[in-house]
Amino acid sequence: MFRLGIGQRAVGRTAGSFAAVWLLFGYTAPSVVAECGEARAIDECLVGEWRSDGSGAAEWMKRNMPPGISIPQSGGGTIVFDADGTYRSSRSGEATHATDAGGRVQARATATNETRGRWSSSDGQLHLCPEMQDMQGEMRIKGPGGNEQVIPMPKEAGPRQMTQAYTCADRELETQITIPGIADPMVIRYVRADS
Repeated sequence: MFRLGIGQRAVGRTAGSFAAVWLLFGYTAPSVVAECGEARAIDECLVGEWRSDGSGAAEWMKRNMPPGISIPQSGGGTIVFDADGTYRSSRSGEATHATDAGGRVQARATATNETRGRWSSSDGQLHLCPEMQDMQGEMRIKGPGGNEQVIPMPKEAGPRQMTQAYTCADRELETQITIPGIADPMVIRYVRADS
């Protein structure tokens, strides 16, 4: 599969780093059944454009990912909740990783994610019901001698519905994404884009 002179251990750490980028920008955890039927209640506090720097997801990964996994160094995005019950979001980011002390094997992962759909809220739960998702990315692994392998980000079968806990107060929004099998939720903090 790999013809770069890369050991299995290095490939595993590199793949784990790529998975971290994918998780950060795609939030690919299995979905919880969202309220995606008829339009539901909408919390007026959520209406507007919100911005995140991605640090909440990076902090979660530092606490929960295995040792040797590179945490994305840049990333973030915006999400816009419209009063008509539609939303759109955009995320992008990048991570680089040297898999051994000598830096002989290096990886660079990039990812973008654009989503549009419907949203609603009830009892402190935010329901995201995507109707379109475009997630793209790749990882470039450079082995000893400069040989390079490009691996595209796996494609999802389709957009996933998601329900997550949230709190909203004026100019701050916090969401909590529960990852199955991990008690520690991923907390993502947003501020209003015009603040």
